Amino acid sequence: MNLKISDLSFKYSSGKQVLDGVNFQAESGKCTFLLGANGAGKTTLFSNILGLLTPTFGKITLDDADLSSLKPREKAKLLGYVPQNVFFPSGSAFDAVLLGRRPYIRWGVTENDLSVVEKLFKDLSVEDFAMRNVESLSGGEKQKIAIARALAQEPQVLLFDELTSNLDVKNQADVLSFIKKLTVDKNVITVAIVHDLSLALRFADDIAFMKDGKILRQCPADCVTAQEFKDTFDVNADVVEINGKKTIIYED
Repeated sequence: MNLKISDLSFKYSSGKQVLDGVNFQAESGKCTFLLGANGAGKTTLFSNILGLLTPTFGKITLDDADLSSLKPREKAKLLGYVPQNVFFPSGSAFDAVLLGRRPYIRWGVTENDLSVVEKLFKDLSVEDFAMRNVESLSGGEKQKIAIARALAQEPQVLLFDELTSNLDVKNQADVLSFIKKLTVDKNVITVAIVHDLSLALRFADDIAFMKDGKILRQCPADCVTAQEFKDTFDVNADVVEINGKKTIIYED
């Protein structure tokens, strides 16, 4: 399966151009990370994919299906989304994740719905606070519940805006390892906006660099050079390999 964005442009009614001829694609079984400074257009790109905004020009397809032609319930079964700022209604963490099953629920919650949610709590190692009120959870715990809620939709495409925000270093690595494994095991398309460049080099299969509403370059993570970081973030840095893994070292 392939998510393809072709010549996508978007401007607000005020005339402000935010996306300018974006070309981008992500394949199933791979984690594609989107890197760019604040204001580059990353979240706006996600909003266009999700149908929250309507492109001024261009096309977004999943294989041969034009996403703009799909009904909301059909789209919800295909696209799972974790926003940067997560909102939950009052209730238990379990109920919050169960909300992710809404595209499948017709007359009531089924045993399969409950089974899917229970397995997600186990896979994410968050069984201990399944019955706690979501309002009592820490920022990191809420982030994990948001990820579980998106996964409960059993989508073909997972979109993460600031995937590791509010997580400490260990939980960042744990969550990214889980997402990478799930991407392969379920053969889904994963696209994540991240700001930690070293994490991107470690966990991404492909990286797309975005600046001023355009994709400057998209390439496999092991092909990334210091030039991409300089062009995207206006920083001088070296991409080095330590213990077989690439990381970035900033120059003074």
